[in-house]
Amino acid sequence: TRGLVGVSYAYEDLRDRTDNIYRANVGLDYTFYKTLAATVTYSFQKRNSDAFLSDFTENVFTVGVTGTF
Repeated sequence: TRGLVGVSYAYEDLRDRTDNIYRANVGLDYTFYKTLAATVTYSFQKRNSDAFLSDFTENVFTVGVTGTF
């Protein structure tokens, strides 16, 4: 079993707008067979912008199975 956690911040000063971007993610990998692992992750992103209609919030859940050989 392996966990992951991440956070980041970005400031983008573009020609026609300025954005503040906040990101966070958490996840877990669980090996349930020698070559197979289940993965669950959650990612969050929020963009605050001074440009009209450019703000957004994004929530993404991912579930998967990976195999190695």
